Amino acid sequence: MKLFEPTRAWIFFDGECALCSWCVRLLIRLDHKMIHRYSEMQSIDYVIFMKSKGLPLLDNNSVIWVAKSANESNYHVCSKSDAIIVALYCTGRFGKWMAYVLRLCPKLVRDFVYILIAKARYLLGKSRSNVVPEALRLKMYAT
Repeated sequence: MKLFEPTRAWIFFDGECALCSWCVRLLIRLDHKMIHRYSEMQSIDYVIFMKSKGLPLLDNNSVIWVAKSANESNYHVCSKSDAIIVALYCTGRFGKWMAYVLRLCPKLVRDFVYILIAKARYLLGKSRSNVVPEALRLKMYAT
């Protein structure tokens, strides 16, 4: 996993998951540079974005982080624990520290724990409110 600080990144998450919504609210608070834009995977914006960039659609059992560095033409796509680590790293300060700590754990172990949590995430309830402020929401089309 390559860590870099893009000028713009996109995070796609399960908008019905209360735990996912809580994590997105945390990322929004940590992201002082405001480089991330967010969208629920149940949204048409997710499908339009991924197809327009030629990226594969992934299921909603994973958070997805997509970014493009300024000097590269391809997109970086991370999912599961890698997506969380890279998103935290890009927020700076405390998020960077948290990313370094999480990277100490081997990827195989991190992803195993991620999958266990993903399978049980609805036990914590479902999210009923929109957690992303309009200014940080990914908008792919005008209504």
